[in-house]
Amino acid sequence: MVAAAQPLWADSADSSSNPTQAIFLSVNGEVKVIPVNGKKTIDAEKDMVVKEGARIIARNSSSAVLQMFDGSELTVSPKTEFVLTKLQKPSDEDKILKFDLFIGKISAAVKALTTSKSSFEIEAGGVICAVRGTHYWMECDPQTKKVFLNVDEGKVLVQQNGHTAELVRAGEHRVFNNLHMTAPKGTSLKNLSTDVGSAPVTSGSSSPLDNPALKSMVKNSQTVNQTNKTNLVKTIQQNSVVGLHVGSGETAP
Repeated sequence: MVAAAQPLWADSADSSSNPTQAIFLSVNGEVKVIPVNGKKTIDAEKDMVVKEGARIIARNSSSAVLQMFDGSELTVSPKTEFVLTKLQKPSDEDKILKFDLFIGKISAAVKALTTSKSSFEIEAGGVICAVRGTHYWMECDPQTKKVFLNVDEGKVLVQQNGHTAELVRAGEHRVFNNLHMTAPKGTSLKNLSTDVGSAPVTSGSSSPLDNPALKSMVKNSQTVNQTNKTNLVKTIQQNSVVGLHVGSGETAP
């Protein structure tokens, strides 16, 4: 039998010659895609394929799930905008995935990286988190210049410019403030906040950035994790940072 339907393509491509792509597993509400090379904005739909460089915008009360070529998944919360910065497969075993989060929240379920040259990174406001096989999410608010990191499973290693690397384990979270925020090319932060919205909220729950107690901690430039008091009063520098890869059974330098 012949397949009843073919995927919708945000960019014209042949899946056999361009394996490094992502596909929408689900789309709820108004989710927009701005393909690479300045093509006009189109509506995202289930089974739509998008390529490296595509910009994803989830409007108010909208969400989506994207599956990468390696099986990793990104859950996109309402009021979120980010770019598929790198979707690359340099060799049969190596893979490089990177996403630039401008506003809102994305959750990552990452397939294990099996080689030292492989990486999975999310960057927001100069904070880069790199992992091996884990579940975590990052939330970015450009209006308050804050980034919130929460690790559900596995480990994430965050390195701040001028500081030693910090390992964030499952059940732990961090808040980074006073960050240097960037907007997508051709869009100002003001337009980004107006267009997509601020203070992203996950469906059915409030944003951790709206927590009054957490706001008080952030105001004093403190991290949320009380078990590591030596890291209190640390703030992210405005320059970009480098994320290191730490997986199960590995240790950070």
